[in-house]
Amino acid sequence: MSRPSQVGDMILRTKSLLAAAAAFSCLLASTAGAAVVMDFTGVNTGSNPATPIGGFYDGGVSGDGASGPNLGAEFGGNAIVVNDYNGCCEPDSKEGKKGVMTIAPNQFGDRITFMNFAAGFDHAFAFDYSAYCATFVEITSGLDGTGDILAHVQLFPDTIPAICGPDATGFYCNWLSTSVSFQGTAHSVFLALGGNGGFDRLTLGSTVAGGLPEPGSWVLMIGGFGLAGATLRRRRALAA
Repeated sequence: MSRPSQVGDMILRTKSLLAAAAAFSCLLASTAGAAVVMDFTGVNTGSNPATPIGGFYDGGVSGDGASGPNLGAEFGGNAIVVNDYNGCCEPDSKEGKKGVMTIAPNQFGDRITFMNFAAGFDHAFAFDYSAYCATFVEITSGLDGTGDILAHVQLFPDTIPAICGPDATGFYCNWLSTSVSFQGTAHSVFLALGGNGGFDRLTLGSTVAGGLPEPGSWVLMIGGFGLAGATLRRRRALAA
């Protein structure tokens, strides 16, 4: 008489485990897919010392004719990528990646450019930077720097000779990772340089350059797996 009940319990346990697995899969997918990362690998094919990003991340090609993932990100014409960086220690060089964004002077002699993201992004903007002079990044709600200023972050020079490696050959050599959080939906980012410098791993929607899961996400995932395991153990104990 107890077999139908046991079979029913097994079915319920199986369904519960499948539901839990689906929930965790959704959580992992949302965590992994939340950030958009541009590390500039492949923009510059090596044909020129520096090449415009162009439409590399917007369904087009770079100044070298290279195509990249269509992320819907549009860059200003003076946003360029170099592979042989005038310094050292590119953040993702250990991963075999090459490519750093820098800014050519515009018609007024200023090193300032923009990145438009028509789909919009929220929560945060993270990136790596190296700068010989003070610089800034500004996030706005409209395209081309229009609308409300959602965030403005001042970046200070990071040239500290004491931590520069022996292979440093330029005016700057070390990199810093930073981020800024904001409220609302952003559609453009202004990036400026006061002189020599560069940006890498521009990351939309995360406080971690490169888009790794944030601490809060890991806490949720670990807690969720622990809860699922405890529930399964209790059910097994009751079935016994």
